[in-house]
Amino acid sequence: MRKIFASICKKVIAAIALAGLSGMGALAADLPAVKANHTWIPVNIDGELEDQVWGDIASSVDGFILYNNGEKATENTKAYITYDRKYLYVAFVCYDSDISGLKGGDRIFNGDCVEVFIDPGRSLEYTHVAVTPDGKIYLAWQQNDRKNSVRAAAKRFSDRWQVEIAIPFTDIKMPDAAAMKPDWGINFCRAMPRKKEFSCWAPTLAEFHNPTRFGNMRGIRDIDTRKIRLVQNSKAADSPDALQVVTDRSFYDVQKQITVCIELKNPLDLKGKSLRLSVVDEKGKLRGEKEIKDILLTNKETFDVASLPDGNYFLKTEVLENGKPVAAAEKFFGKFAPMKKPESCAEIRNGILYADGKPYLPTGIWFGAPWHQYKDLSESDLADVADKGFTAILPSWGFFKDEFAAYGEIAKRAASDGRLKFAASNPFNMERLLDTARSNKLQVIFNIPFFWRTESLDDDQIRVGGEIVRKYRNHPAVLCWNSNDETDGWNALNRETYRLYKELDPHRPVYLNLIYAVPSNRDAADILSTDPYPIGKAPITKVAAHGNMIREALRDYPSKSAWLVLQLFGSPAEKWPRCPTPAEERCMTFLALNHGAKGLVYFTYRPKAARIEGGSKFLSEELWQSMKELNRQTKEMALPYLLGKDAAGISCNDKSIDLAAREYNGKVYIIACNTRDVPLDAVDIEIGSGALPKEVAVKFENRNVPLENGRTVKDSFSGYAVHIYTYALK
Repeated sequence: MRKIFASICKKVIAAIALAGLSGMGALAADLPAVKANHTWIPVNIDGELEDQVWGDIASSVDGFILYNNGEKATENTKAYITYDRKYLYVAFVCYDSDISGLKGGDRIFNGDCVEVFIDPGRSLEYTHVAVTPDGKIYLAWQQNDRKNSVRAAAKRFSDRWQVEIAIPFTDIKMPDAAAMKPDWGINFCRAMPRKKEFSCWAPTLAEFHNPTRFGNMRGIRDIDTRKIRLVQNSKAADSPDALQVVTDRSFYDVQKQITVCIELKNPLDLKGKSLRLSVVDEKGKLRGEKEIKDILLTNKETFDVASLPDGNYFLKTEVLENGKPVAAAEKFFGKFAPMKKPESCAEIRNGILYADGKPYLPTGIWFGAPWHQYKDLSESDLADVADKGFTAILPSWGFFKDEFAAYGEIAKRAASDGRLKFAASNPFNMERLLDTARSNKLQVIFNIPFFWRTESLDDDQIRVGGEIVRKYRNHPAVLCWNSNDETDGWNALNRETYRLYKELDPHRPVYLNLIYAVPSNRDAADILSTDPYPIGKAPITKVAAHGNMIREALRDYPSKSAWLVLQLFGSPAEKWPRCPTPAEERCMTFLALNHGAKGLVYFTYRPKAARIEGGSKFLSEELWQSMKELNRQTKEMALPYLLGKDAAGISCNDKSIDLAAREYNGKVYIIACNTRDVPLDAVDIEIGSGALPKEVAVKFENRNVPLENGRTVKDSFSGYAVHIYTYALK
């Protein structure tokens, strides 16, 4: 679960709390807008901004704000935009009261930089461009630096630095024609890590990567976005093969036919040519054949598979000329009996996971060990996890030792020989882990490590993954499938793995965790989460910001559920200097629930020997032992969070307090989180109208607080304290 995209340095969130009731939108729904004007005047990219285009034609925006709370940035920034037939031109003027402290950094996000996010047609498949004061350039399609033809020049002055950028439209990811709309999403951003100030033109709730909150850009015309998209697609699919074959599924059960699309790439002449489709089994035995005489560049055909016995097959497609093959391609598919519906099954209704018909707030944990300590795991570790109140585990890679042994060549694409050796020493294989989990009343969120975690999948990976899913899909401990982890930017892969899991198991939900790209992956899973890890790097309100982002992204998708992954680790090598304290962990947990999380996952478990060896640098014994009480409290608050409605009229006089108020089963629950590591005295929480009691109970603390003036709770908070006030409705 640790960050795999080394080129992305996650932004530090400004140290200001996000306050407000969980049912309220954090920011206004209106988005800022800018018009991009066309220029015929040549633009000289030199950092001077002295060309006529910047003064007479380009549109400008300013008034940058801190992205997570709407407060004005302390340093002024102005951005300009214009375009011609080939380029989108962007310029920034970045005023700086300490220009001598300006740092470019060896890596693109280690120091000051400006960033522009471009989302043609507001498809959520955005392009990210960043430039440093030294003129270093970064371009990504969501994630991962790409080869590009962007030009940029930066220049420093006594009170500011400036940059001009020319971005070829061919480097901007274009959506399919059906998704192309007149408005484009755009945001102009500035990062100043030395001041912990991250500002932008359009506020984005949680870091810069939230395309639902980009501003609107209008005015782009006469750009052949469809042609650009076709060129981009052809480059992505570039191969020496003369044929491209796509089937409607990879795994078939009750379907009677395969639907196949066959594209002939760069044929010289179709005259005298035909297509032959053949199905062969794993032993090479011919199981069926079909010839198509009249062919086109793109051909859609069907092939009967109803009579095929269960097994793995290959659809062989050949281009024939005078009866002889001149080009061929193979495509794997599987044919198997349909899966029986499990006796116990989870489903999602109104964003809530239901297990056996009852609302369920899962509390899961990534389960594993440092690679060299897998050999020391025992059944007592799973018993310990269950004793701490967790309800589910997400097994790490080291439990797939049988699969690594059986499919070693595929596993070696992503796992080193050393890791495979450590996995082999694990006393658990996956079957034993599932059985032991079930005996401890733990459910399993199951993933396929390595095999389905590359930017694209080949036939061998699909075949092997299918065999693994079929092997374990009937085990009663499996709650749902975990399709991938932190695969931002690999949206096509995320959608493909989602499809594969659904073909193999149509009954269980599929879960996907990302760094922040939930909006562009709403169609890639049933359950989506991000993993804000603030301790040691950012304010704890990062958890609330991510909760707001996911909740907004899934607001109109009741069949989807929002979860959050919470930090239960330290990692000095990755600049998380320590694990959270028990108070920080409790605060993060209730912040996540206050801001819409319907499921919680903690990263990560470490066995006792590792806890003693690493201490607070990784997972302290104190924090681990505190999880039993925290999970008990979470379980007791599950139904108010899941089924309760927002209680109106609750407010607080201190913006450091994050508030949520829920009304459930005749009671009101007010959850107040101190988001700062400082004590707060004389905090006033005003309760709404109506008949109120003389005092409110403080849940889990065995005390009551009187209502002053009949409506005000006056209380004090230690650093990161959470108080939950309850009273019965009259």
